[in-house]
Amino acid sequence: MSACSLDTDAIRERDAAVDALLDALERDVGGDAEPVDARVDAVLRDGAIDAADAADAAMDADATDACAAETCEGTDEDCDGRIDEAAVGCAGTCVDGECESSGALLWHHVVGSTIASGTARDRVFGLAATTTTVFAVGDAQGDQLAWARTVTLNGSDGFLAGMNAGGATSLATMTSGGGDAARDVVFDGTTLHVVGLVTGTATFGDTVDMLGGSNGFYATYTSDETPTSATRLGQTTNLEAVALTDGGVVAVGSVNGELNHADCGSAVNAAGAGIVWAPGRWCTLLGSAGDSVFPHAVAAHEGKIYVAGTLSETSMFGATRVDGGTGTGAFVARLDDASGDIEWVRGVLGAAGTGRAGANAIAISQGLVVVGGQADTDSDVLDGASSLATLDVVDEDPWLVTFAPDGSVAWTRVDPRTFSGGVLAVAGDRGDLFVAGWHAGASWGCSPGLSTVAGNGEDVFVVRLDADTRDCRWIAGFGSTGADRAHALAIDPVRDVVYVGGEVTDGAVIGGDTVSVSGTGPDGFVIAHAR
Repeated sequence: MSACSLDTDAIRERDAAVDALLDALERDVGGDAEPVDARVDAVLRDGAIDAADAADAAMDADATDACAAETCEGTDEDCDGRIDEAAVGCAGTCVDGECESSGALLWHHVVGSTIASGTARDRVFGLAATTTTVFAVGDAQGDQLAWARTVTLNGSDGFLAGMNAGGATSLATMTSGGGDAARDVVFDGTTLHVVGLVTGTATFGDTVDMLGGSNGFYATYTSDETPTSATRLGQTTNLEAVALTDGGVVAVGSVNGELNHADCGSAVNAAGAGIVWAPGRWCTLLGSAGDSVFPHAVAAHEGKIYVAGTLSETSMFGATRVDGGTGTGAFVARLDDASGDIEWVRGVLGAAGTGRAGANAIAISQGLVVVGGQADTDSDVLDGASSLATLDVVDEDPWLVTFAPDGSVAWTRVDPRTFSGGVLAVAGDRGDLFVAGWHAGASWGCSPGLSTVAGNGEDVFVVRLDADTRDCRWIAGFGSTGADRAHALAIDPVRDVVYVGGEVTDGAVIGGDTVSVSGTGPDGFVIAHAR
């Protein structure tokens, strides 16, 4: 309904006044003895014209009060007969009541450590957005990391960094004897939940004994990055991703030896299995000892947990057989949040049982489960031995497969390339699907698409798609002669900002600025796009 409304009582009063005048004129023309001037005077004495004038004024006042500056919401707010023209607060074009911002770059920051010599490999693996800050997690391998404060690094340390358009706001590190990394982060409104791996005795503000070896950890922080708890899953484990669920949080990763944790029951040799862990509640193995199962991403929706990753050869997920062929395959599994029971599993495998496929990202979009990855040959989406869909692959192509909650395939999408590309992050929000990763000339149906900077297929892309039609809204990216990749996405729905995080090498140009890394790089990056 338009904001411009008419006062019907005022209209009726005006009509009555006009009818009275016309009646006077008609009687005069018809030979009435009383002159027309007298009739008009009588109407005036009765106040009809005054009422009409008052009605006019009321109508004008009502229209003025009801009309407002035009915004992008699908109605005619300024009462000029047009809808959403010159919409206030829209950075780009207003289409169907929604701002199309064309992915304008708002700001960018590079998170890099310094090093006297050698390689300082710094990367952003996970992002979480609040209405004031975006938090990035990753690893830093130089001598010092100067971000909000200066931290001396011990080999390779994990970090949790807060930032906004103005720059750094906070920094925390997870440090032990080297080989540490924070892999993912989520924010529940009050607490930051971080997962990753550390070795030896690790420090999260306080010292936590991790027993040596590679230990998957789960830690919590306040929004000002004060550590509040840290616990390990166990020696020879690694945690890759975390999600919020109805029951708390859930993390996924892999096991490289004996698993011994109270949530998992008795100690068991699970080297090669994947793991889904709900801290304080349960853990579930994907595959078993001797397998090669690597969960990379997790999402939760309506009491169910969805996990995506990569496997090789054949593995058993509970009673379900998943075939990895002679190369590598991808898998998607659904578990019950309350019990950890596996409810269904789907595979993505080269059509001839060969080639390489992997799933790296997962998100919920409009009730559907969206999985992203890459494949280097035509691949089938499988329910056991039955094909649910086929991915037509040109070379190493990025793909999306979307599942309904029951495990049926809703739709698939491949962005065919002639060299290389993959999806490493997906995020869904309000009818949009955001996809990011690496490319060698990404298109995703956008015109124009992106061309690779140096022909090496290692440039960053982020694309916004309509979740219903899969039509391109916008695409953006950058790259250099090195390997540049986007690993993470986060959405701030209040300010309509899309955050992308990953790794960038020397010489890449972001927003007109040329990146200069310390040593051979890469450095971590976070960029903010208007939705």
